Amino acid sequence: MEQNSSSAGTQYMLMFENALFSFTASLPCLVFFWVNVLILYTLRSRAVFREASRYVLLFHLLLADTLQMILMQTLFLLSSVRLLLVIPLCALLVLMTHATHDFSPLMLVLMSLERLVAVRMPLRHAAIATPRNSVWACLAAWAFTVSTVLVRLGLMLPSSNMPALSAQMSQTCNSLVLYPTSQSRLFDEALVYILFVLAFLSIAGSYAAVMSAARSLSTDQASARKARATLLLHLFQLSLMVTSTFMDVLQVTLYYALPRVVFIRVQITIYIFLIVLPKCLSVLVYGLRDPAIRTALILNLFIIVSTCQWILTNFTGLVVLERALFGLAASLPCLVFFGVNVLILYTLRSRAVFREASRHVLLFHLLLADTLQMILMQTLFLLGSMHLLLVFPLCALLVVMTHATHDFSPLMLVLMSLERLVAVRMPLRHAAIATPRNSVWACLAAWAFTVSTVLVRLGLMLPSSNMPALSAQMSQTCNSLVLYPTSQSRLFDEALVYTLFVVAFFSIAGSYAAVMSAARSLSTDQASARKARATLLLHLFQLSLMVSSTYMDILQVALYYALPRVVFGRVQTIIYIFLVVLPKCLSVLVYGLRDPAIRTALILNLCCRRKGQQTQCTDKTPQL
Repeated sequence: MEQNSSSAGTQYMLMFENALFSFTASLPCLVFFWVNVLILYTLRSRAVFREASRYVLLFHLLLADTLQMILMQTLFLLSSVRLLLVIPLCALLVLMTHATHDFSPLMLVLMSLERLVAVRMPLRHAAIATPRNSVWACLAAWAFTVSTVLVRLGLMLPSSNMPALSAQMSQTCNSLVLYPTSQSRLFDEALVYILFVLAFLSIAGSYAAVMSAARSLSTDQASARKARATLLLHLFQLSLMVTSTFMDVLQVTLYYALPRVVFIRVQITIYIFLIVLPKCLSVLVYGLRDPAIRTALILNLFIIVSTCQWILTNFTGLVVLERALFGLAASLPCLVFFGVNVLILYTLRSRAVFREASRHVLLFHLLLADTLQMILMQTLFLLGSMHLLLVFPLCALLVVMTHATHDFSPLMLVLMSLERLVAVRMPLRHAAIATPRNSVWACLAAWAFTVSTVLVRLGLMLPSSNMPALSAQMSQTCNSLVLYPTSQSRLFDEALVYTLFVVAFFSIAGSYAAVMSAARSLSTDQASARKARATLLLHLFQLSLMVSSTYMDILQVALYYALPRVVFGRVQTIIYIFLVVLPKCLSVLVYGLRDPAIRTALILNLCCRRKGQQTQCTDKTPQL
C-alpha cells in the first residue's frame, strides 16, 4: 500500500513538473505571437508598406513563421500531455507544419533576389520588384509548398494502409511515425535538404553578386552595404531553420536513450532553442531592424495601450480583472519561495547534524520568521488589492504579527554575526559557547523581545478613548498607519523600528571590524576568517533590504492620494514585489543555498521522497 502511494505521489510530481515546464515553454511563444500579429497588422495598415515589394515579402515570411509557431506549439503541447490522435488529424497538423517550414527558405530566396535587383539594377528595380510581382512570387512559393505537401501525403498513405486511417496512433504525433517505411522517411529528408541547399546557394550567390557590384564606382555604396548585411542575416536565419529540421529525429533518439523525466526536460530545452527562438528571431532580424516598421510599430503599440487604458478606466469589471491578474503575478513568487522555505525548514529539522549546530539553529529561526512574515504580508497585500475592509481587531492582529516577525529578523542577524565572531576570535571556546541549547535560549529571548514590542504597539494603537469603537469596520484598507490614532504614536513606532535597525547595523559592523582585526593575527584560521567576513557582509546586505521594506506603508499611502486608482494598483504591485517579496526570498539564497551542507541535503530531499521510512538515492543523485 505504501509503495503504491509512493508511486502515485511520484507520478503526480512528474505531471506537475511536466505542466510547469510546458507553461514555461509556452510563454515565449505567446509573447512573440502577439508581437508577430502586431507587426503583421502594421504591415497591412499602411499604404507605404503594402506598396513596397520587400514589405510584401516580409509580410508573407512573418505570416508563415506565425502559422508554424502555432502548429509547432500545438504539436508540442499534445506531446507533453501524451495525447494520442487519429492518423488523419495528426497528418493534417504535420503536413501544415511542413508547408510553412518549406515556405520560409523560399521567401528568404525571394527577399535576397529583391535586394540583388536593388543593387545591380537600381533603375529597373521599381519596374521589376512591384507589389503585384511580389504577390505572384509569393503565390508561386505557396503553390510549391502545396505540391510538396501532396508528395508527402502520398508517402504517408500507401494503398495498403488505407483501411487503418481511422485507427488511433500508438505514439504521440510527429512526422517520423507517419511514414510507413524507411525509404519514405529518407525521401522526405532528401526533399527538405535539397530545398535548403538550393536556398543556401541562391542566397550565397546573391551575396557574391552584391559584393562584386559593390566594387563598381557606379553602385550606391550605402545601398550595397545594407544589402550585404541583409543577405548575411538571411544566411543566419536559414541556418537556424536548418537546425529545426533535426527536431523530430533528435526527439525520437532521446526518447529511447533517456529516462522519461530527463527526456521531458531535454525535450523542452531543445524545443525552445531549435523551434521557438528561430521563429522569434524573424521579428528582430527583419521587423524591428527596419526604422520605418519600428516607428509604425511603436505608434500602433501606443494606440493599443491607450485604448486598453481607456477601457480599463471606464469599465469597472475590467479594472477588477486587471487587479486580480496583478495580484496573481505578485503571488506567484511568494508561492514558489514559500515552498522552498518550507523545504529548507524541513531539511534543517530532519537531520541531527543541523539540529546540533548553532548557526543552523539560528538560520532555522530566521527562515521561520521570514516565512511567517511572507504569509502575513501577502495576506495584507491581497486584502489591499481587493479593497476588503476589516474590523479593527483583525487588522491590528495581522499588523502586529507582521511587525513582530519583521523586528525578529534583524535580531537574528545580530545573533548570527556574534556566532561567527566567536568562531573566529575564540575558536577553542566556540563549541562551549555556541551550543544548540544556548542558541535556542537566545532565539527565545529574541522572540520575547518582539512580543514586548507587540505589546508596546498595541498600547499605542488602542488608547482608552477608542475602546468602544473596536468592533467597528475600518474605513480604509488595513495597514499600520491607519491603526495609530495620533502622529505621536506613529512617530514612536518609527523611532522604535529605526533604533532597532541602527543597533543591529552597529552590531554587525562591529563584528565585521573585529573579524578583520582577528584576521591579521597569524594564529587565526584564515579560511574561517575569510568565510566569516563574506557572511557578515551578506548580513549587512540583508539588513539593508529589510530596512527598505519599512517604507512600504508610507509609500503606499503617499501614492494612494497622488496617483489614479488604476495606476496606483500597478505601482503598488511593483513596490510590493521589490520592497517586500524579493528581500524575503533572498534569505533563502543568501543563507540557505549558499551553505554546501544545506544545499546537498536539500537536493537529497528533492530527489529522494521519504514515505514513512528513510530511502536511499540511486547513483544518479547529483553530486556537489
